Parts: sequence; structure tokens; C-alpha cells
Amino acid sequence: MAARKPDHKTGHPDTDAFVAWLEKVPDPVTRYQRATEALADHQRAVERLSAMRAAAAADAAEEDSLSSVARVLGLSRQRVHQLVQEARAREKKPSGTKRPVRRKGTDPS
Repeated sequence: MAARKPDHKTGHPDTDAFVAWLEKVPDPVTRYQRATEALADHQRAVERLSAMRAAAAADAAEEDSLSSVARVLGLSRQRVHQLVQEARAREKKPSGTKRPVRRKGTDPS
């Protein structure tokens, strides 16, 4: 059986069903914990989708001008440029590395 295509107006059917189920969980601690777990999962998915979207825009920009890509995607030329830059930065950054955290008032060197 093929997966149902998400309806962009209402979200993904699996997500909608999960949220509807979770809303009915009577124990607030369980509801909180499951919501927190689901949020972490969805945030990881958002990060992957964001990277995928930027990479797709960059791939399209390799084959056509930023202006043409912007027209096709319904974005501004500047936004396409941002996505391309984001994709390039992700390519350079090794996977799994994070920016170092700088504390306010500390010397970065």
C-alpha cells in the first residue's frame, strides 16, 4: 500500500493522527514526555528538510541562473542566493560538528 501524500494544508496524516492521540493521553507527564520526544524528532526532520531544500536550490542554480531558479521556485533572487550559500556552507562543514559556544564577555581566541 502506497503512503498517502501529505496534504500541505493539514500536515502529514501520521503526524495528525499522533497529535490527535496524544491530546487524549490523560496523564500529563506522559503527554509532556511524548510531546517532547516528538518535537525532537520533528526538529531533526526540519533540519534535514531545510538542508535538502537548500541543496535542491543550489543544484538548480548550477543548471540555470539565480533569476530563473527564483522564478520557478517562486522566491526572490536574494532568497535563492541565501539558499545556495547555505548549501555551500553545509558542504564545507563536516557532518555532526557544531559551532563552538562562546560565552558573553569571553575572548574568542
